[in-house]
Amino acid sequence: MMHKKTALIVVDMVKGFLYPEVNGKKCALYVKGAMSIIPEIKKEVCKLERDDIIICMCDSHCKYDHEFKNWPEHCINESGEDELIEEFKNDIYNNRELFVMSKYRFSSFFGSGLEERLVIGNIDRVIITGVCTEFCVFATALDAAYRDYDVIIPRKCVYPFNKKLGEQKLEYLQKFLGVKIK
Repeated sequence: MMHKKTALIVVDMVKGFLYPEVNGKKCALYVKGAMSIIPEIKKEVCKLERDDIIICMCDSHCKYDHEFKNWPEHCINESGEDELIEEFKNDIYNNRELFVMSKYRFSSFFGSGLEERLVIGNIDRVIITGVCTEFCVFATALDAAYRDYDVIIPRKCVYPFNKKLGEQKLEYLQKFLGVKIK
């Protein structure tokens, strides 16, 4: 059986969600406990084949982003909150090439260049990990499934704001779109 080239997509492991404060400012959407998925994501990295890739999608917004009509200001571009967490910058990627890209909406595909990166890399399958399961992980998985990628979400590699809602969204993806939840 031929190996399916894979992209491990890491969604929103940024300071604005993983740290309680950045540069002396409280983070409005801090996800307490989310750091617990880092060792699980590292395990997924170790399972990747040599030609697979890792893409970190970092939430980043302009000061007057439309999203702030429904959400508090967070991850403002160049505020520090939109930066990949330090724990992810060091020694997690097993000497692989790492792509770090900004995202501007819940879905990592919206206006980010992710789709082009996957096409250039001849990717067949995506493994989606990260925080905000019921919003950003869900929207990214939905868009990946709509683009006919094989989609896998390792349950121990995602972390929600709301556990019950996160589980409902994973169940939806599995039941209606064939996303593999492992």
